[in-house]
Amino acid sequence: MEDIPRHNTRFDGYREQFSNEPWPITVRTTNPVTFASAFASRNLGGYGIATAVCSAHTLETSGNGTGTSAGRGLQMVHIQLAGETRFTQHDHTAVLRPGDMSVYSLDSPCLTENLGTEALTFLAPAQELGLPSSTLEDLSGVALDRGRPIVQLVQPFARQLVGSLNSIDEAVGSRVVRGMIDLVSAALAETTMETAAGSDSGDGLLASILEYIDAHLHRPGLTVTEIAAKHFVSPRKLHALFETHETTAAAWIRARRLENCKRDLADSALAGFRIAEIAARWGYTDAARFSRQFAHHFGMTPRAYRSGRAGF
Repeated sequence: MEDIPRHNTRFDGYREQFSNEPWPITVRTTNPVTFASAFASRNLGGYGIATAVCSAHTLETSGNGTGTSAGRGLQMVHIQLAGETRFTQHDHTAVLRPGDMSVYSLDSPCLTENLGTEALTFLAPAQELGLPSSTLEDLSGVALDRGRPIVQLVQPFARQLVGSLNSIDEAVGSRVVRGMIDLVSAALAETTMETAAGSDSGDGLLASILEYIDAHLHRPGLTVTEIAAKHFVSPRKLHALFETHETTAAAWIRARRLENCKRDLADSALAGFRIAEIAARWGYTDAARFSRQFAHHFGMTPRAYRSGRAGF
C-alpha cells in the first residue's frame, strides 16, 4: 500500500472532496483537529474507484441525489481492508471488518460510520450487479462476511487493484473493474441463495434462474420456455417469480443484454468492433431493433453513446 500516491488531508480537505458529488453527503468527525486521511481515486472505464485510510468519521447520504441522472440507480460497493465500518440502510446495520464487504444504494438514506478504516469503494449501476432491485434493497446494509467462499476471493482482488490503481492501463483497468463487479455480483447471489435455502420465498430459485440467463444472453434463441424447463418449473411459475420483483423474464433478459452492450460500447479494447457486431455478441440478430431498444432504454442511440463515452 505504501507505493500508492494518496492525497494526505486534514478534515476540511477530506470533506471538500465530497462537495461536488451529485448526491448530498454530510461528513462529520468528533476530532477535526487530529483527523487525518490519505485518499486516492481514479476513473477506469467510467467507474469511479477510490481507496482511503481515514480517522474515525461519519458519512450521511440523504438519498436526495435520485433527482439527478448521475446519482440514480447507483450502488456503492464497499470492501473493508482494515479497521471497522458500520453501515445502516433500510433498517439494516452491517458491521464490516477486514475481508467483509457490503453494498448500499445512493437512492436511499444511508449512514456510514468509519471507526478508523482502510477501504476500497466503487460505484456500479444496479443493473450491472445482475439482481432485481428489490433483492438489492434487501441486501443493502447487510455484511457479506469473509467466511463465505466467494467473498473470500474479493479482498485479495481488491488489494491487488489498490496496489495498481495509479499505474494500470485505462483499457485493462476498465476490464479489471468489470471483473470485480462480476465477482461482487456472484457474492451477492451466493448470499441470496444461502439466505433463501430452506425457505418458500423462491429467492434461491430466482438467483439460479438469473445466473442461467446471464450465462446464455449471447444466444438469440434464449426463451422463457427454455429457462423454465431447465429449472423444472412451468412458464407460469417463472413469470410469477419475476412479478414479485415488478418485472418480467423477457424484460429482464432485454435489460441485461442492453447493459452488456452498453458496457462493450464504452470499452476501448473493442473499438474495432462494429456496433452490430457488439449487439450480436449479446444475442441481437437485428441491428435496427437493437438500436431502437437501446435508444428507448438509455435515451440515446448506440452510436451517440459510443461517441460520447469512448471518444470513437
